[in-house]
Amino acid sequence: MTIARSKPIDSQKATFRREDAYDLPIMPQRFTGGLAVFWWSQAQKERLTRFLRAFHRCLSPGATVVFIDNAYVEGSSTPFSRTDEHNDTFQIRRLEDGSTHEVLKNFPTESELRATVDDLAEDVQVEFLRYYWILSYVPKVGA
Repeated sequence: MTIARSKPIDSQKATFRREDAYDLPIMPQRFTGGLAVFWWSQAQKERLTRFLRAFHRCLSPGATVVFIDNAYVEGSSTPFSRTDEHNDTFQIRRLEDGSTHEVLKNFPTESELRATVDDLAEDVQVEFLRYYWILSYVPKVGA
């Protein structure tokens, strides 16, 4: 937040707030679109629907939602260190200082993406590129 606030950004066009992504507040304005990049893979699968419902409450009817994230590529992606009881997958990451950390990193399939938004969205489009995937949709009214 400190770095973002240090940028020359017009305060009439953007504001910075720290909120709980799974319990977003009701805001006085609604947005015509929502974008999240490299977020989905860091969320626990069992919490995705809760997040999406909170996210959708911030949007106007007919808004477009777009998610972009990493696709798993054998030989390029870091191998999984384990899978937990909720089917979330983890990787071991080594930082420049030599420390290692286990991080949550899910790589959903097209069918998993569609199943997650099935009851919440319409006009669902999924595209897999070599290293990334793109999910776009319009939230169903009230979802």
